Order: sequence, then C-alpha cells, then structure tokens
Amino acid sequence: GGAVLAWTGYTMIVREPLLQAWFAAHPAAKFVVAVLVFSLSLSPWWSARLGARMKPLVVLLPALLVWLLAFEVAAGAFAMQMRYLEADEAGEAMLSAVRWFGWLPFAALFLWTRELRIARTVRG
Repeated sequence: GGAVLAWTGYTMIVREPLLQAWFAAHPAAKFVVAVLVFSLSLSPWWSARLGARMKPLVVLLPALLVWLLAFEVAAGAFAMQMRYLEADEAGEAMLSAVRWFGWLPFAALFLWTRELRIARTVRG
C-alpha cells in the first residue's frame, strides 16, 4: 500500500503543469524525486528494521537528496548552468564545493545532537 501511495505522490509531482518545463530542463531531477518520495515513504518501515546505529540513515539519506535537489532547483531558478567538474570561475568552484560538501556540517550536527539526546535518556 505504501508503494502505491509513493507512486501516486511521485506522479502527482512530476506531472504538475507548473513543474513540467523545469523537469524537462533537468531530466535527472525526476530520478532524484522518485528516490526521495520512495525513501520518505519507506522510512517508517526501514526505521522499524534497522539497528540503533543505522537509524540515522532514515533521516540523513532523504535529507541529502533534498540538499542536492535544492541546488538543481536553484540553478533552474537563477538560470545558472551547473558545470560541476568544469568550473571556470572561483564562484562556480565554491558553489560546487558547497553543493557536494556543505551538507556534512548539518549531518554532523544532527548526529551530535542525537548522541546527546541518547546520553541524556540513558542518564535520567
């Protein structure tokens, strides 16, 4: 049932008339949206089956996809061409570095606060 709902949600997103032109210009975005929708819909199922040390993946992997998709959306909104490995200017290189590595501090902060919450729960 969850897969059917995920498929319905995915089709509603990619067939939205306001997004048709953007998806046509960014064909890889459909794949990212599909993975994002299915990973979010399967998160409760995975969460129930993963061990305690692996549970952060239920949050971190969809968050990473949202991070990467946000750069694609921004590139389309600002009419920028993302030339990832062929950056000619320092600004392009910086944007590429932020795109690929900027999510790491957020992931580290998430994992750190999670460990603090677990430690507080164990203590009291």
